Amino acid sequence: MISQSSTRFSEKCSYSPKKEFLETDLDQEQENSTLLNEGPVFKALCSIMVPMAIMMTTNVAFSYLDAWYISRLGADALNAMDISFPMINLCSAVIYGGLGTGVSAAVARKYAVKDNEKSKTCLKTGFLLAIPLSLVFTLGIILGKSFLFTEARNEASREMAYDYCFWYFLFISIMAIGAVTSSAMRGAGYAKKPAIYSLICMGLNAILTPIFTFDELNLGFTTLPIGLGMGIKGAAISTVVVYTIFTLFLVKDLLTGNQGFKLKSIKFTPDREIIREIFSASAIAALLPMLTNVAIIIIIKVMSTKSAILVDAFSLAKRFELYLIQLTVCLGAGTMVVVGASHAINDLERVKATLKMSMKILFLFGIPITLFMVWGNSYYYLSLTQEQSILNEGNTYFKYGALNMLFTCALILMNFSFQGIGRPGRPIPFTLFSVVFFQGLAGYFIIKNGYDTSLYYSIISAGTTVTFFLILRRFYKSL
Repeated sequence: MISQSSTRFSEKCSYSPKKEFLETDLDQEQENSTLLNEGPVFKALCSIMVPMAIMMTTNVAFSYLDAWYISRLGADALNAMDISFPMINLCSAVIYGGLGTGVSAAVARKYAVKDNEKSKTCLKTGFLLAIPLSLVFTLGIILGKSFLFTEARNEASREMAYDYCFWYFLFISIMAIGAVTSSAMRGAGYAKKPAIYSLICMGLNAILTPIFTFDELNLGFTTLPIGLGMGIKGAAISTVVVYTIFTLFLVKDLLTGNQGFKLKSIKFTPDREIIREIFSASAIAALLPMLTNVAIIIIIKVMSTKSAILVDAFSLAKRFELYLIQLTVCLGAGTMVVVGASHAINDLERVKATLKMSMKILFLFGIPITLFMVWGNSYYYLSLTQEQSILNEGNTYFKYGALNMLFTCALILMNFSFQGIGRPGRPIPFTLFSVVFFQGLAGYFIIKNGYDTSLYYSIISAGTTVTFFLILRRFYKSL
């Protein structure tokens, strides 16, 4: 009796909250690993996709809220937003789509074989690469005022575009740290907390943007004279403030270890293999969206020589495409992580099953959205402008270019799948041909020579659709 009582007393005395936390954390790691490698494919995809979809939905809301508020400042402000959009999207392609994808893919493969130390090295390497990449955009805006945004409809619009981009890119390095951190967490299967933080920040952004932008806050039933009246600059600053808060939330979790990583120090020994792996994957992941945005910038510049209406309608159409692309990235990130984990243990049947399920999800949601935009795009345009000529051109875009929107999303999903099997360079020849020849050169020739824009929109739809099926065939041959 005494011996048993002593044993029970000893067990109680040896209880450690820290030990229990560590055991719970290890259980969570084991559960994530098992789900990604062995669990039902749909459930594994949803574990990454659903929390990230919440996060991306908030990003879409950020973008649309900015557009909606800025459009209330007048036609010049709307034009400023339209010509700023490709530059901001180019930065997102490099940092979020490129570096974020590279870090997430690297972490997923290391995490799948339970190499936690190298997973942390992947995260730190992402930090190392994020700073110089973000500084390129910051310095580019600061030093490039004399030749940027020459396609603006007038000098006032150009100044507003520069103001917005200056304040947005001045703090882009902080946003880049947040992007790398959330990407690493997703790669390890910890996607819920970033999604929750995004929801919090979306609500904050909805409050701060009108306060920073306008002189007064119209609540419908009353008007509060509490606005700072900073105009388009205020919209950029409020976005920076919100993303900074988002980054701080994630850094807090890194320090406490609540998201699978606990960084006691940012010091680390560089691993050349990991640096090469992330840099290579990031460069390839960024290539398609980066070149696409370069093509958009070129087309907008050519359109500006014809009509500001073309610029606004085309840019707003591409902004909507970006919303759908951002949601596709959620599915793509989940696909990449599950494919990467399955490929790391050489389960090729699970790789195929994951891609098949992802395609079903994409087209199940993508086709109805595409059809809606073919016939209902005026609802989107009317929320931002009342100018009938912009509405007419926007209708032309979605009537002839809707397939380009749908299959661009499919191409992005395929690029994530190639990242998962560690062969991100395989689709490059096809995507390069599609972007350079169909979206870039064809558009330049058609618009420059005064042909109807419906011809250009039809050509990019056909080119993107054919490219998708060629890349899909190449994926199966690569397994």
